[in-house]
Amino acid sequence: MKFIAFAFILLTIVGCDQLKDTLSDCINLDGPRFDEDDIPVAVLNEEYFAEITVTIENNSYDAWYAYDFEYVGNLPYGLEFVVNDDNRSIQIIGTPLQVGSYNIKIKVRATEQEGLNDNQYYENTQIEDPFTEEPYDDGDDLCRSRQSKEFTLEVKAFTS
Repeated sequence: MKFIAFAFILLTIVGCDQLKDTLSDCINLDGPRFDEDDIPVAVLNEEYFAEITVTIENNSYDAWYAYDFEYVGNLPYGLEFVVNDDNRSIQIIGTPLQVGSYNIKIKVRATEQEGLNDNQYYENTQIEDPFTEEPYDDGDDLCRSRQSKEFTLEVKAFTS
């Protein structure tokens, strides 16, 4: 009964086609998803590279979206976060200068690029303030526009 009332309210507010698209997106759980479950172990004083990629779950038009990343937590001295040029992944690069276990949380927000259709090329545009406290109000066609995931980076003194 609640679902019917919700659908009726949405139908009244946004119209039939948009309601169908919204319900379809939410049933499919469209939204950003991290492709990696974990990141590789780093070795002290050795060059390190890890990449964390995001795609849109259940959506074949992944190129229609821009991704804005934010991270929480500290990396060891010598490592840094870099957002890849394609804006679909964030990398951890450098040479770690400290041994230890480092907990980091990566946040991502996906937004549809304005004016895109099936065969249109685009340039990524950055969003001014992608991590406001307002929940999912960006009006895109995703059921979920944000996702976060925690990772642990282990830096060891030597390889075993």
